Amino acid sequence: MNFQTGTTVRAAMLLGLALIGACSNSTDPTPIPTNDPPTGLAATATGPTATHLAWTAGTGVTQYVIQRAAGAAGAFAEIARPLATATAYDDAGLTLTSLYRYKIAAVRTAGTSAFSAEVSVTTSGPGAVDVTTDITTNTTWTADKVYTLKGFRKVANGATLTIEAGTKIIGDFATVGSSLFVLRGARIVANGTAAAPIVFTSSQAVNSRQPGDWGGLILIGNGIDNRSGVVNIEGTGTSADNPLIPYNGGSNNADNSGVLRYVRVEY
Repeated sequence: MNFQTGTTVRAAMLLGLALIGACSNSTDPTPIPTNDPPTGLAATATGPTATHLAWTAGTGVTQYVIQRAAGAAGAFAEIARPLATATAYDDAGLTLTSLYRYKIAAVRTAGTSAFSAEVSVTTSGPGAVDVTTDITTNTTWTADKVYTLKGFRKVANGATLTIEAGTKIIGDFATVGSSLFVLRGARIVANGTAAAPIVFTSSQAVNSRQPGDWGGLILIGNGIDNRSGVVNIEGTGTSADNPLIPYNGGSNNADNSGVLRYVRVEY
């Protein structure tokens, strides 16, 4: 009799535990928080050297981590950590007509999420400008274009030619004497940077370029020299488009023809 009673009590206790477990499972209020990467990442080219990234805002994010890779196989590296309120980022200072890949992660109190799937974009190509006349007024050449010198082109007295960092200038191999002269009284302001140099080069294809492909960059200042008599500038006087430019020295050692900084003149 006592044994039967104990068995009944024990069965009741087990039944109660089972019911408690069932109630606990059915009333669990919140799932475990997730730490997912942002969604909707998209990249578009906004110019020859810039891209625009956009994504969908995540929940519980304190900041984002953006990584970029150059080319189809380049390694990713962090470039920015936008604030939690950001859903877009503008990337600048890139290379013309180049492929870039991006991915993004979210930072939360739980840590940094995995990165999103990567997206890719190619920066747009530059516009092409043929320089076929002399520069007689203040002029700016910009990095979103490639300038081709055709013939003996001159920056005239009183004019300033300003060239942006990263600009490319080509001497046309097919046009005899293609060159750029900065005449006495004119100025050139070519401020390149280590990351975005200004490059003067030949129109010939890469690996086919040779010294003498074009006439080069010639600055004619007003400083005192040690030559006597009149010296004709080499290469001038060959045609009506290229009249003879005599030079007999100057009288002003404080003369300033401008600035050449991070400028490369090739071939």
